[in-house]
Amino acid sequence: MAYRQKLGRLGQTAPPTNQQFTIPSSTGGINSLENLMTMAPTDCIYCDNIMPSEYGLRLRKGYRQHAINVGVGDGESSKICTIVPFEGQLANKIADRLFAVTPTGIYDVTLFGDTAPSRVATFTDTTLNAGYGNWTEFTNDASDRFLFYADSQNGLHQYQESTGVWSVPSFTGPGFDVTDVAFVTAWKNRLWFIQEESGDAYYTDVDAIGGTVEKFTFGSKFQHGGELKCLYSWTIDGGAGIDDLLVAVSRGGDVLVYQGIDPQTDMTLVGSYFIGELPESRRIGVSYGGELYLLTTFGLTSIRDLLQGVPTGDIKTSPSAKISRFVRQAVQSGKDFPQWSLCINPSDGFMQIVTPYDQRKDAIQFNQNLLTQAWGRWRGVPVNCADTWNAEYYFGDREGAVYLYDGALDGTLLTGANLWTATNVSTGSRWTNLGTVYDSGGAASSESLLTNELSQVLEVGYTYTIRYVLTRYGGGQFSMQVGGVETPTASSNGVYTDTIVVSQPDQVASLVASSSFIGRIADVSVQRSAKLGVPISFSLLTSFQAPQGDISSYKRVGFIRTIGIASGSANLNVAAVYDYAIETLIEAPPDVPTQGSNVWDTARWDNDLWDFTQKGVSYPTGSLNMGRTIAIAVRGSSASRLNIIGWDISYTVGGFL
Repeated sequence: MAYRQKLGRLGQTAPPTNQQFTIPSSTGGINSLENLMTMAPTDCIYCDNIMPSEYGLRLRKGYRQHAINVGVGDGESSKICTIVPFEGQLANKIADRLFAVTPTGIYDVTLFGDTAPSRVATFTDTTLNAGYGNWTEFTNDASDRFLFYADSQNGLHQYQESTGVWSVPSFTGPGFDVTDVAFVTAWKNRLWFIQEESGDAYYTDVDAIGGTVEKFTFGSKFQHGGELKCLYSWTIDGGAGIDDLLVAVSRGGDVLVYQGIDPQTDMTLVGSYFIGELPESRRIGVSYGGELYLLTTFGLTSIRDLLQGVPTGDIKTSPSAKISRFVRQAVQSGKDFPQWSLCINPSDGFMQIVTPYDQRKDAIQFNQNLLTQAWGRWRGVPVNCADTWNAEYYFGDREGAVYLYDGALDGTLLTGANLWTATNVSTGSRWTNLGTVYDSGGAASSESLLTNELSQVLEVGYTYTIRYVLTRYGGGQFSMQVGGVETPTASSNGVYTDTIVVSQPDQVASLVASSSFIGRIADVSVQRSAKLGVPISFSLLTSFQAPQGDISSYKRVGFIRTIGIASGSANLNVAAVYDYAIETLIEAPPDVPTQGSNVWDTARWDNDLWDFTQKGVSYPTGSLNMGRTIAIAVRGSSASRLNIIGWDISYTVGGFL
């Protein structure tokens, strides 16, 4: 067979015009610190909802409702401000409890599917930062287990395992009032309290859960001012065995580290540092694996680093250095909000910075992989507060719902509580209200309405199930009117169930009787329907790379193959982005259905989806445009925990201009 060989200058064989290059997935996570031109190929500009992990970029879990209607009816006070877990001493866990705190009080949300959680402690002050508190568990020398909660508006509250009751504990002392306690912690078998707007702390006798407290002064040692905000117990091995140090933090950013046992005799100051001003929160510290991290306007600070002499002003040494640009912006714009907190989820291996948000779509949390130290972001997850309970991660939103971080879908809903109330009924002509039963009888010239003020406003766009029982039917037609929608008419005895999609935010439902309707209506219910969540949307932009180190010549990418591991349905758009265009947005593909499948080689990428067992897969797609450096942008959705491990690209090389 004859062929013609392409020759270049001086008769030498010309290199192939089509070349290949592989970009690994961004296991190094977000990097907002380094020069865009020299950034490592394993870093990325951003990764939202697909997190850096041990095998590559892994889609985060989804979330589903665990309990709803927490504080609903109290308006703004239905926001969940604090999640309080309690793990008792019984091996069968029957004494374990999960509590959610709103500005109006503490609610028991232990049971999954609870649509009407009971309020177990009532607050007297619902203003300002009510509900944004902290907690600590404590066991005395009689092996009694207690849980203490405190916030700046409502002081100190106590839960006792043996009684299952919340109460206000009895502590006294000069200048001390339990109703002014804003922070509580346990250190060296003593409870320690901080009062609102105070530079001092108060401590109890060893193992005491009541009685007299003594004052310990910190404020005079705060060189940068501000009240005492937090106290943390930090366990280290300083060379002389394991010891617990006490770390005091001021609003101005001073950190004092104490060693000792008895505050009256041997507590000594072993370190004094400045870490930068704090956000308006008392939940800015978390301990994990021998580390104590604190959140400031500079980002995260490691107390271990401070003791080892690492400069606090050097942003590059911060555990959050690679996301410092984003964190500083978030803290500066929202510093005065109380939602800031640090949380740990050991079961999924991350530390989370919870940030304030107004709209659900704008919610952002920063997550660090505890093993690789890489950072990613959650976007659109309504975390107002969070904590771990029984090895699961729970969070509360601003609308009275507690969620469990679980599964592969976002926002799976519980069936709502019955919104029809027997106490808010207004009867029209021919209707007789018999409590929870409603009679209509006799001819009339027009239809007659019986109206009910529902217990909460209907949510537009949601599906509701309407149910009632019709008996003693004697003629005419009956229907219900809910949320701007009227149900089909009923004209015989029976149990009727209809579903509607609410079109207007009403809080009124009506029984509608035609002019000739005779009958009895009972067992009326209006409930939001349970609903599967949606596939998890994600996006990312890798760092910019120059294939073969050639940063000056133009390249045109013609083909991108995404390589990954998956066990379900996924859909994504992939594009090449050139020359540091970090603001580039690519179009989102259609969401993956929660059920269904297509056949490989017959379905079209970007319009359909593939289902596959957990194995290696690749997703080929074309690309356009050209530039000197190349990054990969991905936007998609998945109903399984997809892992992306890299991209193969095929490209052609042009000239210098």
